[in-house]
Formats: sequence, structure tokens, C-alpha cells
Amino acid sequence: MDDSLQTLIGKLSSGDDAAAEEVFRTYEPYLRMVVRRMLPSNLRPKFDSIDVVQSVWADVLTGFRDAGWQFSDAAHLKAFLVRATRNRFIDRVRQNRTAVEKNQPLTPEQLDAAAAADEPGAQRRGRG
Repeated sequence: MDDSLQTLIGKLSSGDDAAAEEVFRTYEPYLRMVVRRMLPSNLRPKFDSIDVVQSVWADVLTGFRDAGWQFSDAAHLKAFLVRATRNRFIDRVRQNRTAVEKNQPLTPEQLDAAAAADEPGAQRRGRG
């Protein structure tokens, strides 16, 4: 394992904010990829992977500061972050299930009607 990452994890465990930021930058791209891989195409407009990752990270920082969480090495921290990210994503999907289920794509007829309504002069033609 990279000694500098191990040193950062030690600093993170002691509440060092600069270390927390650097560890976040190290793991953030990977955690976003975890979210994107789980995200079905119909949910992409509803979810931003960085929102999920930042939400997890806020809880992780609280855990380090308030609960004294410690990880023996980077592999354990990474496994924990992946599990927490997956769990947070699943929670968000469950919270938004109703809105996602009600969200239906427009039919071709509805799209045509919306396009016609946006055409210049559409209001005048309707009054004629």
C-alpha cells in the first residue's frame, strides 16, 4: 500500500480536515463510478452521482470526528466507502421510487402538441 495514503488515513482518523479533503479527492472518482454503474438509464435524470458520494462523505467525516472510526488500511476504508455508497444510493432510490414510477415519457402525440404550442403564431392560429 502507498505509505502516503496510509499516513492520510491516520491523519483522517485524528480529525485532520486537510487529510479528509485529500482522501475524499482520492476516492471520489471511484465512488462516483460505483454509483453510475448501479444507475439505470431511466434514473439518470433524477440522480447525480456526486450528490450521493458527498452525502456519504459527510457521514464518514462525522463518523471519524464524533464516533472515532478508524480503518487499519486503505483497503478497509475503500471497502467501507463502497458499501456505504451503495447503501446510500439504494436509500435514495427507495425515497424517490414514487416520483420515478410516476415519471412517464411523453407520447409522440404529446411531443407534437408541445412543439406546436411553442411555434411562433400558435396563439393567433388558435383564436382565429
